[in-house]
Amino acid sequence: MLAAVDGEFEGNYAVYLKCGTVARLLSEDPEWNGKIGLLCDQFERGPNGRALPFLDDALAEILDGGSAVQALMGSQADLGSALRNMTLLSYGACSHKGGRNSVLPRLNQVMARVPPNRSRQTLAGRVERALKSVAPLTRENPKVDSEIFVNLIGMLCGPAGFLGGPGMSEAVTQRARLCLAGVDGDLTPEETLRKVQSHLPNRAVRLGYLLDLAHSPFGHKNMATVLKSLVDLLGELPDLAALMPSGASPDQQRAIIGDLRRRMEGEAMPADIRDMIARRLERLMTGEKVMAEEAGISLAATPPPARPAGPQMVRIDDQDLPRRDLAIGEILFRQGDPGDEAYLVVSGEIDIFVGNEDKERIISTVRRGDIIGEMAVLTHQPRQATARAKTKATLIAVPAEAFRARLDRLAGQDRVLRRLIDVFAERLRVGIG
Repeated sequence: MLAAVDGEFEGNYAVYLKCGTVARLLSEDPEWNGKIGLLCDQFERGPNGRALPFLDDALAEILDGGSAVQALMGSQADLGSALRNMTLLSYGACSHKGGRNSVLPRLNQVMARVPPNRSRQTLAGRVERALKSVAPLTRENPKVDSEIFVNLIGMLCGPAGFLGGPGMSEAVTQRARLCLAGVDGDLTPEETLRKVQSHLPNRAVRLGYLLDLAHSPFGHKNMATVLKSLVDLLGELPDLAALMPSGASPDQQRAIIGDLRRRMEGEAMPADIRDMIARRLERLMTGEKVMAEEAGISLAATPPPARPAGPQMVRIDDQDLPRRDLAIGEILFRQGDPGDEAYLVVSGEIDIFVGNEDKERIISTVRRGDIIGEMAVLTHQPRQATARAKTKATLIAVPAEAFRARLDRLAGQDRVLRRLIDVFAERLRVGIG
């Protein structure tokens, strides 16, 4: 269909006609799986170079919608499974069959053969946004979350860094601070970078990861730590073999070096560091041996990063929110306290009870992934119950102002839903009164 258009029209009119052709094609089926199936028909016919971007754009727009992805992927056991399957789909390696009447197997074949670049980026963007949230990957426990996360890291690796570039590198780093911390609590940025690199398959991927991270908001905030890691890594590269994955062919090596050079572009890092890395890559490609002591440049003037004073902060949706760690039996808030924060449970269990220590009645026990304290924020009323840590627990505090700001943003997207929340809150307030 689109291939026939290419030979007859040129310029803007051809673009207009192709867009109209794709729109008419998609209107033939009202269901998301049907629309994706129609696009698969066109991909499977082998569109030429001019038609491919239009099909790719249409597919990417569909995959950017939550309802379309849900219809395509079907039910998932947990967030970790969903991210795993979306990542595998971006490479054309997903074995999941999807939901009822899903065309997921066909789309997977398309992604393996073509692959549509913008659609791959869209899937990566969905994975990136999910990793930047604090939603648990499973409903099991932190140890299982850690195992799922490490497995996902491997799937997200390309030949010279993460699929998705700086955004994905930052998302992996932020999630690592939650999933790889272990029993010792939150990780410093330096510890986080070391842990993430320990799970990457080779130094080319580690170098690409650090170069991308330098171009992210996390990298801007922790540039000294990122640069130190870069310099340390360069000191481990006496020759090209030390950088490359085992068995890489000369063509693959050149492609990896080209990818790393692209990831260096931009003004995020100091020019002397960027030039040093460029020189090192050039020397490695020419086969010149480099002594470890030649690798670095002095960072002595840069103070080592220190763990910040005060409460630890977690970056969520471009906002720093305080983290709260509770010991067993510690009170989070008491009945009658002002409702100035809501909390997301990251790990552990919290008992919600009314009454006092002499005579208390436990209403519920909340666990990882649950939100508590939101009713007092919504109703502007004092706390109606007491929250106490049943086990060691970690929570993310959402101040009332931030909580209401998120609801106000929701009003811009869905005014009806925002109004329903206000009505619900008012009924709760009247009922409580």
